[in-house]
Amino acid sequence: MPIPFDPSHPLVAEVNNDLQQEQFRDRVRELHAQETPLTQMVKDLGLENMSTQVRDVLEGLEPHVVAGIRAATLAMLDSDHYEMPLDCIVSEAEVNAGAKVMIEVDNAHHQKSIHVRPKKPKP
Repeated sequence: MPIPFDPSHPLVAEVNNDLQQEQFRDRVRELHAQETPLTQMVKDLGLENMSTQVRDVLEGLEPHVVAGIRAATLAMLDSDHYEMPLDCIVSEAEVNAGAKVMIEVDNAHHQKSIHVRPKKPKP
């Protein structure tokens, strides 16, 4: 079952398209094994659709979240469903406008998925 994501995210659409190629999947696996920073992976994979704001979000992730993203991505690569395991309800336009997001990895749909949600302000 595909996990929903906001299709207005050009980077996600680009990744999902490229994941259909075995050579691209092998390179993603290799970069994760080397623990390449996520923003560097985007560059090394030749992806071009990452806004400055999305880059800032990725660079600000806690190490345990990055490890979860790696685990979820590798689990997807070990499956036969080559789409980023992303459950995102925040649009790129919202992120680019400065919306704060919370990212965590959870077991949804019986697989690891990357959840992107609006960050709730502290009371």
